[in-house]
Amino acid sequence: MDIQSLLKLAEIRPADQREVSELLAQEPTAPVFQALQILRDRLGSIGEPPPSGDQEELVWMNALLRFLPEQLAWYQQQGIPDQVVQATIADIGRHIAISRVTNGRFGLQTWRWLTEHATGTLYQLGRLQFQIHPGPAALPGLQSGEHILGIHIPEIQGSPLSPSAVQDSLAKAKDFFARYFPAQPVRLANCISWLLDPYLSANLPAESNIVRFAALFSHYGELVDTPSDAVYFTFRRRDFSQVSDLPRDTILQQVVAGRIEHGGAWQVGKGYLSL
Repeated sequence: MDIQSLLKLAEIRPADQREVSELLAQEPTAPVFQALQILRDRLGSIGEPPPSGDQEELVWMNALLRFLPEQLAWYQQQGIPDQVVQATIADIGRHIAISRVTNGRFGLQTWRWLTEHATGTLYQLGRLQFQIHPGPAALPGLQSGEHILGIHIPEIQGSPLSPSAVQDSLAKAKDFFARYFPAQPVRLANCISWLLDPYLSANLPAESNIVRFAALFSHYGELVDTPSDAVYFTFRRRDFSQVSDLPRDTILQQVVAGRIEHGGAWQVGKGYLSL
């Protein structure tokens, strides 16, 4: 597969295409080959932990893009529909663009997350992404060895997290995993996210998409202080020391920044639902 085909498949944004092309035009280094082997070893495996290597993010960006032909061949062997494949792989271009917005430079800070797509266990189905994995022991009513679907919310401009879009994705996921992963039947899905921090539901309008999304889940486990998540996903920045500089254009931005200004800490909540 040539470079232009990889750019199109991964939906690399125009602002990133030159640097991605230059990266792929170079001869792969030993660390890139090592990363490629890790991706090969993980493809088709359920529940593998993310790679723990200390290679720089451009090594993994390079490897993830070079691995796409093998990943595509695996999808074809499994019979995964082309539109699902395209929507799933497009997350690479999305995260390269997000890295530029967050850090002001070319990179792929979230490369570990993108390696999950390359296992063949994570798919974008409508508005949401789903990954099949062994269920956590803390999940109420879960049987030993049972698998569940982890729900993830990608950033998609112009595609709100509306109740209808969420229900459409959940229905798609139920059918998709029953068809393509019949050996691991799933009946539950979970979400671990700052969107499930009860503070949001208490301070956003009841009709907001976030509040209605959170209401779908039964909460379990303890809330975990994760101060940076709300700032990162709302403002696309890691540093929240200068709260006064954060924009307040939306109600969500006002709530996120206001809680920090008043000495509060954002938390990650856990929830589950039946498919």
